[in-house]
Amino acid sequence: MLDLRLYNPTGNYTDQTNSSEYMQLVRPEDPSASGIEVIAGKVVKYLLTGRGSDAFDPGYGGVSMHHTQISQAFIPQLTLEVHDDVRRCTEFIKRTDGNDQERLLRINVLDIRYNARLSPDRVDVYLEILTTKNNRAVVALTTDRRRN
Repeated sequence: MLDLRLYNPTGNYTDQTNSSEYMQLVRPEDPSASGIEVIAGKVVKYLLTGRGSDAFDPGYGGVSMHHTQISQAFIPQLTLEVHDDVRRCTEFIKRTDGNDQERLLRINVLDIRYNARLSPDRVDVYLEILTTKNNRAVVALTTDRRRN
């Protein structure tokens, strides 16, 4: 089974800090995802799946990215939940990944940003994913329902 690549990077960024890169959709003839892309996809899927929603593994999934209302006062609790989700995600992927080529080394929480001016319920979580082949990917997840 091949892992699908949903987007290709363009090298064009939305701002001068190079924090958000424009992506383009892939075509059917583009190569399938491999290595760090597959691992990053597993991390994103785990965190965006609500814990308890998988009938075969009720412990699979995260909690932190599934709140419907967020305030500044909730950010310390959310931060603890993000770190717990990342720990459980790392353990799950290391336990279940049978890929001998490239494996997850660790996931670092780079930043958790709450900005009520953009949206009252929006939190952006930035993660750094490192593999055993010294590859690195940075992914951003948001709780803003308009963007998911």
